[in-house]
Amino acid sequence: MSVIFITAMYIFWGYYKIDSDFTAKEKYVVRPQVDAQSLSEVGYVRQSRIVTCIKNRTKRLYLWVRVPATHKQYLCEWQYGFSGFNKDDAVTMIHKFAGEDISTDCTGYLIGLQGKIKDKASSIVTHGVEDILD
Repeated sequence: MSVIFITAMYIFWGYYKIDSDFTAKEKYVVRPQVDAQSLSEVGYVRQSRIVTCIKNRTKRLYLWVRVPATHKQYLCEWQYGFSGFNKDDAVTMIHKFAGEDISTDCTGYLIGLQGKIKDKASSIVTHGVEDILD
């Protein structure tokens, strides 16, 4: 009986710790910084997914951002700031231009464009880009 109780407490504590860490990161205020190598693109959130790992005590938010003007889709991992982006939310994505010396895996920002998410920003890491043929 005590083994079950200890296991249940460990799992409960793990989820509590994960959630409190995620909530603390949501409170960070993000001020996007742009330089000469930054690229700003307007798109929308095609999909979002939260992945929680009790073993590593992590909660990750992944966003797939589609940019219709360039027919590209970016996989973004949320780092901190506003995390309330939902499917079909219009966003501006600021990231590094992927050139010869710059990889597609880099830090950037997502900024809401309309409604309740207007001007709310989050820090992201892009993990690749794929071409979308319509």
